[in-house]
Order: sequence, then C-alpha cells, then structure tokens
Amino acid sequence: MNFPNYLILALAIFHININTHTLNLPNVPGTNAKSTIEQTITIDHECHYPFNPSSIVTILIFQQKGKSYISKGEKRCAWHFATEVENTISDSVFLPNYLKKKLLRDIEKAKNRKQSI
Repeated sequence: MNFPNYLILALAIFHININTHTLNLPNVPGTNAKSTIEQTITIDHECHYPFNPSSIVTILIFQQKGKSYISKGEKRCAWHFATEVENTISDSVFLPNYLKKKLLRDIEKAKNRKQSI
C-alpha cells in the first residue's frame, strides 16, 4: 500500500472511532489506529503455482502454463516451481528418456528467458 491508501485508511478508522465512541483525545491518535492498521494488513509470502508440479500427468497437460510461469513469474517462486517440475520429470518412470530430455530442455529455455528479461 502506498501513502494515500494509508491516509484514507487512517481517516476512516479515525471517523469510525469518533462515531462509535465519545471523543477521548489521548486514545484517538497513535496506538489504537496503529494496532488496527497492523491487524488488517497481511503480507503473502507463499508461492501460488499454476498447478501441482508433483504429478507428471498435470505437467504434461499444463506444459505451456508451467513454462510461462517459469519465465514470467516471481523469481523466487518460479525457481522453486522449476526445481520441483525438473525433479518430477527426472524421477518419472513412465516417460521415455527422449521425452524427459525434451521437457527438461524446454524448462531450461524458460529459465533463460527469465534471465534475459
């Protein structure tokens, strides 16, 4: 959130505080408004993958979506996603070696596109 959003939020909280309680000046600025703002703001540090990379079937179905996420997604999350996809492909018993190599090569190309952007 940028400063104007904080300002609007602080004014709204101040307005609600005045309307619901009698004006008590020592309690209005500072801690009440600050603790309310801190409680409503949450930061999401989780990665939201486009699909579950632990299944080879979903990797094959959603190849393009996965490569797009690797090349255009947030760097930290895209790296973890690519690593999980690579491990799933390498550990697959059902895929022939030529298909494994092709998929791993495609993932490397997507990673390189990420670095060149």
